[in-house]
Amino acid sequence: MTFLGVAPKGALAVPALPALATAGTIGHHDVVRLFLILAIMLLAAKLAGELFHRLGQPVVLGELLAGTLLGASVLGVIPVGAGDPLTGVIGLLAEIGVVILLFEVGLGTDLPDLFRVGPAAAAVALVGVAL
Repeated sequence: MTFLGVAPKGALAVPALPALATAGTIGHHDVVRLFLILAIMLLAAKLAGELFHRLGQPVVLGELLAGTLLGASVLGVIPVGAGDPLTGVIGLLAEIGVVILLFEVGLGTDLPDLFRVGPAAAAVALVGVAL
């Protein structure tokens, strides 16, 4: 398996990224469309985050709801079709976004609170897995 034309050495073999595999088929129109989609996503996330903040809810909840609304399930603004040249790029950005989201959640975690509720949370998780 190669990554950007270089065969990996050692135990970690990284497959080629889908965005890089389709990068040659993206034209000027697609780049403009990508930036338009990103602008819509950013605006929707900020507006929904502000609304949820004013309602006393976590901002990230509003941002996640905005992403769900813009996705293929509801409005279909975000391209996910196999024939769309932006699908690979959007997929790569989505994976990076998940990592950043989890990092942000981790930064907001208070360890003493986590240890305090840990046994109860573990019990709920085990019951959830068992069901």
